[in-house]
Amino acid sequence: QHKQISQSNRETLAKVMIGIDERWPGKVTPEALELVGKLSLELGVELKPDAPLEAAAAVGVWLFGSADDEMPGGFDREELSPNSPVRALKSFPQDLVLVGRCTILIKALSSRLGVPWSLAKEWAPIAREVLRIGIEEEAELANDKRMLRAPLRRVWRS
Repeated sequence: QHKQISQSNRETLAKVMIGIDERWPGKVTPEALELVGKLSLELGVELKPDAPLEAAAAVGVWLFGSADDEMPGGFDREELSPNSPVRALKSFPQDLVLVGRCTILIKALSSRLGVPWSLAKEWAPIAREVLRIGIEEEAELANDKRMLRAPLRRVWRS
């Protein structure tokens, strides 16, 4: 199976991967908590009204971090635990359900086999490339628009 996600979700997902890879080296910092939480919410994760502030970051780390990463806010990695970040979710973006399922399956397999694995660490180089290409495409598009406007300005002024 495959799922093509929107460009904005692709870019935000790339930022989440980079944020966890660079700013979540096992220990929770206030900067990392804020960044990963904000980006998780940008992806469309909705939390229950009574969810703790750390819940959004916990969802991001639960899905994309490694088993060694500290979970914020006292959350547990176990999906069925009463302290699971899943319990704080009101809704999860439909575009990312398949991505979420895959990450949970891969993390379960790697844990069972004793292989340390982090989706963020594996995808961070690809995420950087996605963002670089996105920036280059925006610059090209802006340049194309400028080139189209120049002849129109000449016509308009005459």
